[in-house]
Amino acid sequence: MGVSYKNAERLVRTELNFVSNMAARDSLQAAGLEEYEYIATAGPRTCGTCSNLNGTVYLLSEFEVGTNAPPMHPRCRCTISAVVGKAKVGKISPPIKYSFGQKSNSNVKIYGGVECTINYAKEKFYNGKIERDCIIYTTAEGTKFFFPKDLDIDKQTMTPNMAIGVWQELPAKLRAMSQNRIAFLDIYNPDDEYWIVMKGYKNFEHAYATSGEEIIFWIYEKTHQENYLERTYCHEIAHFIDGNAGRYSSKGAWLIAMKSDELKSRRKSVTKYSENSASEDFADSVAEYFVNRTAFVDSFPARTKLLKEIFENG
Repeated sequence: MGVSYKNAERLVRTELNFVSNMAARDSLQAAGLEEYEYIATAGPRTCGTCSNLNGTVYLLSEFEVGTNAPPMHPRCRCTISAVVGKAKVGKISPPIKYSFGQKSNSNVKIYGGVECTINYAKEKFYNGKIERDCIIYTTAEGTKFFFPKDLDIDKQTMTPNMAIGVWQELPAKLRAMSQNRIAFLDIYNPDDEYWIVMKGYKNFEHAYATSGEEIIFWIYEKTHQENYLERTYCHEIAHFIDGNAGRYSSKGAWLIAMKSDELKSRRKSVTKYSENSASEDFADSVAEYFVNRTAFVDSFPARTKLLKEIFENG
């Protein structure tokens, strides 16, 4: 069917949550109730969006999935509950603080199901061009996640739970080949214009993330999606691997594989965005190889053979 197990599981879980909450809404309406309360499911993977909605009362007449009712995102586990008596529409309970980390001792907490050491320091990013006072979450593997202490959460909605939890779901070998610094900032990439004007990149408005000695996620005011975050991690790790291999993507083997796969799939590149360059094709290929492998293998066998040599036989 061209759908990976993880994607199929994500679709099923999200659809079940949707059906369950629609049924709950219908039951509340049938009982003559006018309001409902948003109930976030507490846990190490609770996202900031759902945490902030927890305990908020809304009118049933304004029930809207993805806006004020679950599912708010793929794999959302939140529910709604009846409000007995006339309640004031708005917040009646505090956000779920568990979403910011389950405390285990003074400087170690659990984020995304992963034990992390917490430290604070002034850090420089993007070749020293950007400096921020940061909270640093370090996993047992040594990967550091940086969140500025004064992060504008309206301009960068990522939470440590989601960032670390999704990272930990990546294959261990891929994590071992990756950068060990990942930062989440609330500003635009200073070089966005370069990629548009000088490089002529298509299907590009501004950078979601960039890769170098560190992965940097730039301003993002919408709700992050786990699937897209997972693909982005794979994509940016691939750029790092490509650079360390002396731009493997620009060499004969990869370019020949691209031509061979084009004859089979009638597609020049893996995605529209990856048509911008061979390096982007390599990065998107790695992402598809790990996130949507069945469909990727069927359409791009030559690329698959090379990626197996890198990640499974190397």
